[in-house]
Amino acid sequence: MNPFKKLFNSRGGDAPLEHLEQIYTRQLGAISSVFHETQDRGSHVDVYRFNPRKGRDFVTYITGGMSRRAQPNCENLSYVELLLYATHHDARFPEAVRQFAHYPWETDAAFLGWDLLPLGDHANALLGSGRFGGILVCPSTRREDHDLAMAMRALDPVVSPLNLIPLLGDEFEYAVSTGVKAFLDRVSASQHSVALSHSRESVLSDTQERSTA
Repeated sequence: MNPFKKLFNSRGGDAPLEHLEQIYTRQLGAISSVFHETQDRGSHVDVYRFNPRKGRDFVTYITGGMSRRAQPNCENLSYVELLLYATHHDARFPEAVRQFAHYPWETDAAFLGWDLLPLGDHANALLGSGRFGGILVCPSTRREDHDLAMAMRALDPVVSPLNLIPLLGDEFEYAVSTGVKAFLDRVSASQHSVALSHSRESVLSDTQERSTA
């Protein structure tokens, strides 16, 4: 028997928040702080912050409560929670995560797993810098997140962690023009991290596009 399904034997949309908290603290360590929802937007979504620790040299923000309801018109990723990584804490970052946590229901457009969302003139207000052109929303595939993703996906029904990756202007244009896979190939080849930082380098600056010949 799957031990997680035995422990969390409830629908993801109805699962008590403490069940997610147990998974988060088991995989990410002690909760540093919780940013509580203060507005009635259809579902209560909190954002948890986990400070860097051994094996995770970045701040982790993750929603708790988004998976209480299924995404609209989406069968493959019905129940999700969002993650964001940053090199440092900034009060704007968890609020940005919360704003995106309500996006599927307020726009009637579910996150499908490889979404590119332009920020336009909102980048500075959301993230504190106009350098960012958009957000890539994709399944959590980092090596550090394997156990976290497995535990969340063991819930019945499955809850999938999705990463929010803020892309610099040139990165976002590249991902839109060449496709997400080609962009992620550049990420893998780069020495630069895509963790949110106002001063980070573009992953396009130290890599070259793969030849298709």
